[in-house]
Amino acid sequence: MKNISRIACVCFFIWAALPLAGQEGESFDRIIEIDDGKPVQFNFIDVDGNLTFSTWDRDQVEIHVRKETRVRDPKRASRLLKEIRTVLDHRGNSIRLEIRYPHIRGFIIGIHDTDRIDITTEIRVPARTHITCRTEDGSIRGSGVHGDLKIETEDGSIRVSDITGDISAVSEDGRIILENITGGVTAESEDGDILFSGKATRLRLENQDGDIDAAVLSGSRMETDWWIESEDGDIDLRLPLDFPADFYIITEDGDIDSRLPITLHDLASRSKLKGRLNQGGKMLTLKTEDGDITLRENRK
Repeated sequence: MKNISRIACVCFFIWAALPLAGQEGESFDRIIEIDDGKPVQFNFIDVDGNLTFSTWDRDQVEIHVRKETRVRDPKRASRLLKEIRTVLDHRGNSIRLEIRYPHIRGFIIGIHDTDRIDITTEIRVPARTHITCRTEDGSIRGSGVHGDLKIETEDGSIRVSDITGDISAVSEDGRIILENITGGVTAESEDGDILFSGKATRLRLENQDGDIDAAVLSGSRMETDWWIESEDGDIDLRLPLDFPADFYIITEDGDIDSRLPITLHDLASRSKLKGRLNQGGKMLTLKTEDGDITLRENRK
């Protein structure tokens, strides 16, 4: 048995020491003319790649996709590269971009090569653009858009900034950072922190295993009830002193620290309270099962 283990270890280190084939790659580049009188609708779908978006002052959409493979067998690397398809559908100001991958074999030490495919997509769009993107194992970064965003990733992080429009951001296993947002915000993460700052009209932040840090800026208004919940993390909420809201705050196994002049209606315990800030307004619910809740003043 020991001899078998030694042989397996030797095989592994020999395999690991084998050099990878030289990196092979190619690019997909397009410039699309659009009608400047209408906003752009951009839909992006990828499995295992990252997306970065930014804006410019042209009536064009620029797409740059970089495809790279790293495989021990050079012939297989070349074949995989050719089989990665970039599918672009353009109809007026509606653009759909999808990255399609070949079927990749499973990996067993000593029998199959490891196949690595790296895809990075960068787009530049006019400011008036609505973006929908979905990835399974990729991160999304972007800034500057004056339009609605709908972002979903299973195993990646999300970071967007300087957005004017409604945002829906969902990550099963990644951090979500939303900075300087003006509009309605929904963010959900199963295993990652959520950080928000901006002028919100609607706000719903939820995660299962992570902290939530929300800085609500002056000029925000509650068009609907707001909801902030973390099952296993702390919540830190900062509000302007003149912000009107009714509060329902509850933590199953933590403390509440309010540094705002909230008028209390009901204080059942150190872990549950109801109250009002200023003249009150829509309901703002803060809830965590295993974490602390802090309310502070935001002077910005």
